[in-house]
Amino acid sequence: MTVRISGLASGMDTESIINQLLTVDRNRLVDRFYQQKQTVQWKQEIYRETNTKMLALRNAAFDLRLQGSFQVKKVETSNSEALTAKAGSNALNGTYSLEVLSMAKGAFKEIDVTSLPADYKHIGADKTFKVIGEKGNAEITVTEGQTMKDIAASINNVSTQTGVQANYDEGVKRLFLMSSNTGSTAKISLADTADNFLAGDLGFSTADLDEVLGTDAKVKFNGGAELTFASNQFTLSGIDFNIKKAGETTNVIVSNDVDGVIDKIKAFVEAYNNVVSFMGDKIAEKRDRDYSPLTQAQKDEMTEDEVKLWEEKSKSGLLNGDSLYRSLYNSMRSSATGYVSGLAKSAGGKTYNSLSSIGITTSDYLDKGKLYIDEDKLRAALNDDPGAVQKLFTNTSDSSSGAVGLASRIYDSVNSAMQQITVKAGSSAALVDVSNFGKEISRLDSQMSAGETRLQKLEDKYWAQYTAMETALAKLQEKSDWLTQQLSLFTSN
Repeated sequence: MTVRISGLASGMDTESIINQLLTVDRNRLVDRFYQQKQTVQWKQEIYRETNTKMLALRNAAFDLRLQGSFQVKKVETSNSEALTAKAGSNALNGTYSLEVLSMAKGAFKEIDVTSLPADYKHIGADKTFKVIGEKGNAEITVTEGQTMKDIAASINNVSTQTGVQANYDEGVKRLFLMSSNTGSTAKISLADTADNFLAGDLGFSTADLDEVLGTDAKVKFNGGAELTFASNQFTLSGIDFNIKKAGETTNVIVSNDVDGVIDKIKAFVEAYNNVVSFMGDKIAEKRDRDYSPLTQAQKDEMTEDEVKLWEEKSKSGLLNGDSLYRSLYNSMRSSATGYVSGLAKSAGGKTYNSLSSIGITTSDYLDKGKLYIDEDKLRAALNDDPGAVQKLFTNTSDSSSGAVGLASRIYDSVNSAMQQITVKAGSSAALVDVSNFGKEISRLDSQMSAGETRLQKLEDKYWAQYTAMETALAKLQEKSDWLTQQLSLFTSN
């Protein structure tokens, strides 16, 4: 370690002088690399934020690639207290009726054990009995000291084997047995083994051991033949029913869910506008090179608000001349605004081959090319021919009914852009950043580290030089003092 002597002989503020010299060297050896790194990091953040917004757009475009997104049905029922219904995409539009004759029920058995002592516990050797259900049977072992509550728990422990569940209510001293499923195949029965535990120890009657069965739901669909189902939830003609009350006839109307399709298109447009607005703003921002990134020393001399305002100007326009960023922006806009060739006319004689043809228009470059929906025109197109609108979005490369649809085209464009952005900027979730920006940051870190090493050597060098000077001055001062003393003695004599 370099010995440091500060201004003892010269009277100079050596430390201040060396710090000023090091400030110049720090700007040359470290700070300029730090500022370059900060700029790269800000660019990386913008790229990654763009990818996050593009992910939302890609997901929205993926939804519109699916034919099912345009075949959504809505269901209205005349009595929601009697049943609810949901229609799949294969359900035909129309009015249906469902008469519920009876509900599906599970098997149920209630056994009165009031004859047992209130504090009943099994005494003596282990005994067994069998539980039999729809899924199979299992043997239960009753051990010394077990209560009725313990026996119910043992039945539940094998319910996956039997399909039978149990609950013992101490308040009314009853054992309740229930099947896990409904329908006529659901069943419950108990059987004694040679131990005669149920009939002997617990006093169960023959009726307590007999088999009980569940019942099926019985319905009439559109006044047709009686149909049976093991559950109260079942599907008929592509309609999922959930019946809640017997003795009721409910009308069910199935139609195209135009509102649902419009909501998906709105979600896509919103995600698209978020991306083009963000990217367009970054491309249009002007770069002010008078505002370089602040070093930590500079930040320390400023207020928090001053730092915030400065950095806003430092970040502005970083991607103004970024060719890749502009190319991705233009490519995405082009994929959304083009035509889809080869599509046939709709049922109403119209051709839906672009966003504008269904009421979605594009603004000019001043508004970053955002999309705007005329909901009346979009609704009219969907009511005219939902299949034609569907093809506009969902056509694939192997389709015989036209070129690739808009949603597929936009999805592919966005997916490609996201991959290129990841190569350029990496992902915050990655354990190791091997992106182009990541490599540049690593290179600048190495240069900063080397600069810090050189800076330390320069500091040691400056201190060595000034220490040598101070040492020499001190010796001269010492000699000067001695001569002065000698002259004083000479003149006094």
